[in-house]
Amino acid sequence: MPVSILGINHKTAPVSVREKVAFDPKNIDSALQSLKSEALLNETAIISTCNRMEIIYRNEIHEGLSDDANVDLVEQRIVSWLAQHHHLENQEIDAHCYKHHGESAINHLMSVACGLDSMVLGEPQILGQVKDAFGYANNAGTIGLY
Repeated sequence: MPVSILGINHKTAPVSVREKVAFDPKNIDSALQSLKSEALLNETAIISTCNRMEIIYRNEIHEGLSDDANVDLVEQRIVSWLAQHHHLENQEIDAHCYKHHGESAINHLMSVACGLDSMVLGEPQILGQVKDAFGYANNAGTIGLY
């Protein structure tokens, strides 16, 4: 399966929801390892800022399932993990999520990194936050070169 993104941002959720799904950088290593293990992901990184929380992931396709069924299964695992991790209901997260797969995910990530998907167009801090997210994932051992 190509790269995918499941996220919540300023366009899809109010501040009250975004605050609930934020990750503290002090605990991000254990969160990444737990997410990778419990959602059965091959690779994962988390971008967590005041205006967004995005889980970037890659997962292998399960034999015997259609592409859509594979996507649905993985997304359900991620939403369940996120809800459990933040002590929320699945519906509260699912109601505010957006999902991108393949080329759409890469386009979205590039749009985020260059500030085109920010509350303030061109906001320069987000590139550093994206870089930090991949650094955290690398330190946690949840991404690699595949």
